[in-house]
Amino acid sequence: MRIYPNLDTAFIGQIIRAVAEDETTVRRMVADIRPATEPVGEYVTELEERRKVFAELRELCRKHHTTPYAAVLGFFMVAPLDRVRDLLAQCRAAPRASFWLNSVKLADASCVPTYLPVAPGFMPAPPRVPDNDESDDQSWHDDDDAPTSETIYQPSLAAQKALTRDRATCPFTTTPSPAVVLLAPPSQPSPSLSILHTLWGESTATAWSRAADDARDADSPQNHLCLNRQLRHWFEQARFALKPLRCGPSAEDGEKGKGGYELVVQWHWLRRSKLAPRMGVEMEVGEDKVMEMAGLLPVEGEEGTRGWGWECDGVLRGSGVPIRTGQTFVIWAEREEDLPSRELMEMRWVLQRVAAICGAAEEGAREEVY
Repeated sequence: MRIYPNLDTAFIGQIIRAVAEDETTVRRMVADIRPATEPVGEYVTELEERRKVFAELRELCRKHHTTPYAAVLGFFMVAPLDRVRDLLAQCRAAPRASFWLNSVKLADASCVPTYLPVAPGFMPAPPRVPDNDESDDQSWHDDDDAPTSETIYQPSLAAQKALTRDRATCPFTTTPSPAVVLLAPPSQPSPSLSILHTLWGESTATAWSRAADDARDADSPQNHLCLNRQLRHWFEQARFALKPLRCGPSAEDGEKGKGGYELVVQWHWLRRSKLAPRMGVEMEVGEDKVMEMAGLLPVEGEEGTRGWGWECDGVLRGSGVPIRTGQTFVIWAEREEDLPSRELMEMRWVLQRVAAICGAAEEGAREEVY
């Protein structure tokens, strides 16, 4: 009697040959099964209640001869539900003139693409990883290694610091020569945080804005994240999001095992939307159809963790194990101020989900595979 019926003789032979061919890789992969994970919540919390609130908004807008944008749907699905209800109550109680003032707040939601920066200036040339006998302080961007093409941009000082923090590798796949992406835009447009002020409150929105300003002013890597080229593209297209879980001193027996500080984030694959942020959600379109287009209805036969989005088997952790929703990763730095800002990670966690629901990142997008 076989304890593991799926381990037939041929498969066991493949395992033996794999170990003989590359024992180190096999050991590394086996040691990472199962990868570190933490509990995963629902894709959208209190979905039925949020559907009712958005339906009320649509009806209210119809009475005032207007239509809410799909971007508003994205924010209504992600923002704190009590604040969403408060905003709807303000709109409901207001006379016609005041309703239009509240509509301005909602219209600002259509600016969500401005929250998702795509900055070619932060696509550095492949850095040269120092050899073991080289000093950690040695520059990874010597003139001899610099590209000559005018289409390759050199990283800013802050981006270079982010590359140094992650030793010129992607923290999620451990592949070398990553891109350095921004968590917040290089400069905030004046109205860009008004919808965040409205739905998350002044305290939270101000903290997010201040964190972005502080990182820019100090040439700090706190506004930067290292991702390989494919993940950079998918991050900018809101195909996945990173949820910050905790930030603080690294445990002595932690992943790095050498003190310092760490930011623990959780991976979430997101669904794709058929909407666009400035698309009007007309009353003629049924509620279920709107939810389906936004990727908010369960898909028949859908697998995964509580209905979170698509998963790509070709995206692997450094061990070779596929990246799945719920897995956790550690970004480590010697100094706490060199870690990605938790406030900016929280803001991006919010905006990635909003963008995925309303299709913000899909505008003008084209498929790219690196």
